[in-house]
Amino acid sequence: MKIAVFSDTRLPTKADGGHGLGMSAHSIATGLAVRGHDVTLCAGWGSEFDNGLLQMFQAESEMANWYLNSTPVDVVLDTSHFHMLSKFAPHAPVLNRVADMECQYQPPNVVVNSWFMAEKYPGASLVNTGIIDPGAFRYHHDGYLLYAGRQEQQLGYHLIHDLAKQLDMPLKITSGLSGDDKWELFAGAAVLVHPSQNRAAPRLPVEAGYCGVPTVCLSGDGTESVVIDGLTGYVAQNASELPEAVEFAMMLDRSKIYDWYKENHSYDDMIASYERLLMEIAEWTWKPHSVTS
Repeated sequence: MKIAVFSDTRLPTKADGGHGLGMSAHSIATGLAVRGHDVTLCAGWGSEFDNGLLQMFQAESEMANWYLNSTPVDVVLDTSHFHMLSKFAPHAPVLNRVADMECQYQPPNVVVNSWFMAEKYPGASLVNTGIIDPGAFRYHHDGYLLYAGRQEQQLGYHLIHDLAKQLDMPLKITSGLSGDDKWELFAGAAVLVHPSQNRAAPRLPVEAGYCGVPTVCLSGDGTESVVIDGLTGYVAQNASELPEAVEFAMMLDRSKIYDWYKENHSYDDMIASYERLLMEIAEWTWKPHSVTS
């Protein structure tokens, strides 16, 4: 199949070290290309892609019109924020991966990556986020808390420093790290603390889990869909419960955490699921046309 994968246009899309939505789009595009499909990655300026064609755009509307004007592919996997192609052309062969909270309507043919999002999009397919095993699993940690991501209140950054002080633990903060440096930092963490309140199903707990690192999060968003309370981490009901949750998380069996994520967030299973869904949609016949709205 000829497949276009739409990513975020606001930031560069890369294999590692970028934003979660972009890394997921890149990994899916790469996996589909490895399976023999002709893949075009459509993303923002500064993006990188070595497994097919790369088209760069400044806005999602430009990506939509690129498809509508040229019909270059059989099917589109739209992982962008606003899913404008289906808004312009609701009958186009598009699989909409809704993996954040920014889409303001119910697009057709939705696939989500958590039960939290499945409740918001009735009838959606569910495909867990998988990653390639980085080979970074460690039985023993180096005793520090890890916060990974943007330093924003909605991600719980304002809670991190007080938490580390209460527990008298070192705190390491990172954003945008890639390669061996990233995995070494993750693998050495005692606990990943991710107290967000607006994530659909963050990638970070999966990355930590492949290192054997438990995640402590707050209830109320999609993070708790990828953190199994008492097995791969703990879900605190409020900020006052975070210190105890961290202490309990440090007692979890890191090998069981790794095994659970490897089984339930398999990269190969993820790619196979997207391939199947895209093949079903590609069987549709629909002739696109350009739009001006």
